[in-house]
Amino acid sequence: MAKTSNPIAPPSIADLRRMGLTGIHVTCTDQNCRHGGVLAWDRLLLSEDIPFPEIQFRRRFCCQACGSSSVHIMPDWGAYKASGMGHANGPS
Repeated sequence: MAKTSNPIAPPSIADLRRMGLTGIHVTCTDQNCRHGGVLAWDRLLLSEDIPFPEIQFRRRFCCQACGSSSVHIMPDWGAYKASGMGHANGPS
């Protein structure tokens, strides 16, 4: 019997917001630059149902330091805290 593959759908902007993420981290991939910054979801002006991987095709990103359009985007995990990961009074 052949195995059927059920690919997992990528998260949408709404999914990432529900997880507590506040935006994306954009990094210039130019070897001489590597400038990076964070953009809030609201600044992207995109529909909440857009899958995360499509963001790069829906908006043009350009490095503010060197002008390169060669960038890498990823969710901004900087302020993310998974439930159960923090300790109110330190480790026990």
